This record gives sequence, C-alpha cells and structure tokens, in this order.
Amino acid sequence: MRFALSALLALSLSAVACGAADADDGSGSTEEMQTQRATFTNPVTVNGCADPGVLNDNGNFYMTCTGGKFGIRRSTDLVTWQAANASILPTGKTEWSANGGRNWAPEIHKVGDDYVAYYTTVNAKNVLSIGAASAPTPVGPFTDRGSPLVEDGKGVIDATMFQDDDGSKWLFYKIDGNSVGASTPIFVRELTADGLSFKRGSVAKQTISNSPATWEGGVVEAPWVVKRDRYYYMIYSGNVYDARYRTGVARATSLTGTWEKKGAPILANNATWVGPGHGSVVSVASANGKTRADYFVYHAWKNDGRGTADRDVGRLALVDEITWKGGWPSIGNGTPTVGPQPVPVAPVVNQTAR
Repeated sequence: MRFALSALLALSLSAVACGAADADDGSGSTEEMQTQRATFTNPVTVNGCADPGVLNDNGNFYMTCTGGKFGIRRSTDLVTWQAANASILPTGKTEWSANGGRNWAPEIHKVGDDYVAYYTTVNAKNVLSIGAASAPTPVGPFTDRGSPLVEDGKGVIDATMFQDDDGSKWLFYKIDGNSVGASTPIFVRELTADGLSFKRGSVAKQTISNSPATWEGGVVEAPWVVKRDRYYYMIYSGNVYDARYRTGVARATSLTGTWEKKGAPILANNATWVGPGHGSVVSVASANGKTRADYFVYHAWKNDGRGTADRDVGRLALVDEITWKGGWPSIGNGTPTVGPQPVPVAPVVNQTAR
C-alpha cells in the first residue's frame, strides 16, 4: 500500500478546541479535558490526480483520476489516500474503444445495490464518448456495458450522475465543441434505474453553455450536481485546463429547467496554486455526527512562480470546505487553501492536563 506521504507528513495536532469539561476527581483537583482535531495542508496527493471523482460509501471514500486503467484509491478521511489495488478498466481499454488512449474523468457512483463507473474514452472511430461499467463493490470487478452510453460527432466528455429525491437518476455530460471551435453545452438526460441506459422516452436537455465574453472563454465542463433546499446546484469548470482554469456554479429549481449562473468564479488562482477545478462535492458527517459538512475535492497545478502551471509536477488533488450563504456556495476563501485546515473526517484526540 502506498500512502500519500505529503498528507501523512502534514497531519498534526491543532489547537482547535471542540469542547472542554471540568471533572472533580474527589480530591479537590480539577481535570480540564480539551478536544483537539488533526489538521492537514494541501495537496492530499503527491502524484498526479487530474479530474478526481470521489464517492462517499458510508464513510469510506473512493477516488479515481484521469488516465490509464482508472486506478482506484481509498481513504477514511479525504486526506490520506492509499491504492486500493483495483481499477475500473483492468486492461486500460474497453472492447468498443479504438485504443484507450484518451481515458478521462472517471467517477464511481452508488446506483441501487451496485456501483456504476462513468468515464470518457474514444469509441471505435476514435471520437471521445461516454462509457459505463457496473460492479458489486466500489473496487470492482467492473463489467462494461459493452457499448458507448453517449456519442456525438464533436465528442462527449465529463459525465456525472445525480440521483434526485424521488430516486430518479440523471446523467450530465458535456459536448466537446471546443475541440472543433464550437460551443460546449452541458446536457442532462434521465437514466434507467440501473444507471446503465437512458430511460425510454427521455430526451437530452441543455442546461448551460459557455459564455465566451466571460471568464469561461470557450469552455464549460466537469459538472457535479447537488441539491440543497429548493435549488439544484451545478459546480462546473471553465476555460482552458491550465492556469486559466476556474470553478463556477449555476443553480436551477428543476434539473431540466432554466439554469442561472452565479457569474464570477467561486474558485480561482493564488500565489501557490493555479487552474483549480474539475472536482467532486463530498458530504460528510461533522465531528458530533449531527450535522453535515460539504467538501470540494478537485485538482490544481502548482504555481511555477510566474502565474503559470508547473507541468513537471502535474495536477494534484486538493480538498477545501464548501460553505453555503445567500443561496450560493463558496469554496474556501475563493482560492485553494494554503495553510493548515482541520481534517474533514478525523479521529478526536482527548488530552488531559492537570
């Protein structure tokens, strides 16, 4: 097992007091109990992890990233990741792919009693398409559906699945228009109960597309959808996936309704990190187990000191908390967090001082 060493080295005890109590030991002395939480510092991976797709399966987290066989990593805290010795595509390609040379943006989702991985690869004509494979566990073995789930002449990438309150399942995906100088609409279409086909009679509906005069430039992609109160929120990325990449958000009161963009990015560059985006929203229980906290697991490039991406290092995975205020989410302080922050799911350490 290979651990993310930077995450392990970054773990430390923080003086974040979660509670204190006084207790009489019968001799007149008092014990002060302080509860402290571990901290970490981004990144949470030391090797490349572009487009991290993360599943929370009852407190066990599974992450898979762009490239190759779509290897799977496992964690219990979103910070320390180890190889699960498993992959979505054990041979690196499907039977319907021309070559498996452009394997991008995998995600694993719980669908009923099974798990479905959605991913991008090329079809027999070497055009980017969406595939799907199912498994009885988050680490496989995965069985491919045997043919592309979504195809388009311009290419299709970045699929994600959303399950609504009524149990219906929906696939969001991007038409790769920027590859041919066209727009990049993101569509949504209802799936069957097993998540491996589209529901009979369902129709693809456009949600958002890029606005060239804004920070998005020629691209919107990488949707991830959650529901909070009466709104559906789509956290997405825009522009070229280098130092120009950013993260934005749109919302709607129905999945197929009119989507409203917030406008400015909610996650942008700083002096340490550039191009933050293409991530997963992960909800976890708080330390008291009574409330929920949301985190964004995403990739970014190291700033090479000139405001551009350090390509020698590649894209690494980072984690930042999402807060909700005024009907919109915000991520960290609007840029990747550089200093220590509490581990999202951490054991509580009780220390006694006399």
